[in-house]
Amino acid sequence: EGGGARGTPEENERQRAIEKMLRQDGKRLDKEVKLLLLGAGQSGKSTLAKQMKIIYLNGFSDEERLSFKSVVASNIYTWINELLDGVEMEDDLELSDENQSIADEEFLGNGDEVLDASTVPKLQSLWRDSAVQQALERAVVQVGDSAPYFFEDLERLGKPDYVPTIDDVLRVRVKTTGISEICFNIADVNFRMVDVGGQRSERRKWIHCFQDVTSVIFFVAMSEYNQVLAEDSSVNRMHESIALFNEIVNSKWFERSAVILFLNKSDLFKEKIAKVDLSCLFDDYKGGCNYEEGCKFLTSVFLNLVQDPRKSVFAHVTCATNTSNIKMVFSSVRSTLLKDNLDDAGIGL
Repeated sequence: EGGGARGTPEENERQRAIEKMLRQDGKRLDKEVKLLLLGAGQSGKSTLAKQMKIIYLNGFSDEERLSFKSVVASNIYTWINELLDGVEMEDDLELSDENQSIADEEFLGNGDEVLDASTVPKLQSLWRDSAVQQALERAVVQVGDSAPYFFEDLERLGKPDYVPTIDDVLRVRVKTTGISEICFNIADVNFRMVDVGGQRSERRKWIHCFQDVTSVIFFVAMSEYNQVLAEDSSVNRMHESIALFNEIVNSKWFERSAVILFLNKSDLFKEKIAKVDLSCLFDDYKGGCNYEEGCKFLTSVFLNLVQDPRKSVFAHVTCATNTSNIKMVFSSVRSTLLKDNLDDAGIGL
């Protein structure tokens, strides 16, 4: 806009070439940047899609947040029943007499899933039982990562005028079945983010989304190195993620797509590695209970799987429930993709 004339002829030429490409390259940038979210179940894919809505699409209205109220209650009841099953599975765990009689009450299994002044104290009492906490600690059953977040705030969730907060919406667990998309525009570039279910039964649907993908964002839940799959308790979750990433990053489908690795749930990983050494899964890990060493090691485990030395793979340690972290990471992802597109057109930035 008038200011360009001050550059050298070469710079002006290059600037014009970039602008022309941004205008004309309908093939990729102008049409849209298609981001495919892949990764095993419960690794954080849908949470990222929710963050995009918060950051780029004016967030969740009161009405939309209210629609999550029944899901929050359903999560609570599912988790407490899982934990009670876990206590039963362990021979050395037993509920206190008072909590055993609560556990036998029908409100836990009649499907009403009510959170109110009569049920909240009972749910709190069960949650605080030392046998339940032990079952949680030992990871004998599948309980969502957000269970402590919600159970420790049951008082608020049980109030008659409770409306889920943005934090609640980010942390509530809704299993993704099928394929959902979110579209948003940043600085005249259209982004289409495709979120697919990560459970094994959902993965056969992935192939339909593989056409024209600009970039794959692959999610790994860093904190799952001592947990097993919901769908197969003989398989460690981290092993599953490694096998899946190996397949995706070296697949012919994504020869020309940048792959972005999100080592996610860094907050939970930080808590866990302080207590559980990574060497429980990786014999060659020598970093001890150190968060930075653990991050470095896991990053190298995944990047070492890339067979093509020319392949663009970018790793980020992320916390998908943290909006400011995701804002920062996604801004870096955007500039990476833009630079990649310009490099493809022979214009180095």
